[in-house]
Amino acid sequence: MLRPLHKNVILRLDRCELQESGGIVLKTSASRPCLAVVESVGPDVEDQDYGPGDVVVYHPLNPVSFAEGDHEYLILQDEDILAVQESGHEL
Repeated sequence: MLRPLHKNVILRLDRCELQESGGIVLKTSASRPCLAVVESVGPDVEDQDYGPGDVVVYHPLNPVSFAEGDHEYLILQDEDILAVQESGHEL
């Protein structure tokens, strides 16, 4: 696994798609926030309210994506994380 540098965060992709009424699954556009699981946080991230294992909503403007095994991961800056899912609440 990679270790993020500076103010970067590595996320494991969870959900970022829309389903039309006909059952067709479409990838969302870059303007729609998505869900992911935090894998690791860079050393320069300040005031973090999230950590490894937390489910977050992020804005997929310019993430760098890579695959490892069966999972897809993203590297993005900490300011692209918009919210943290509270324990016991699923979206």
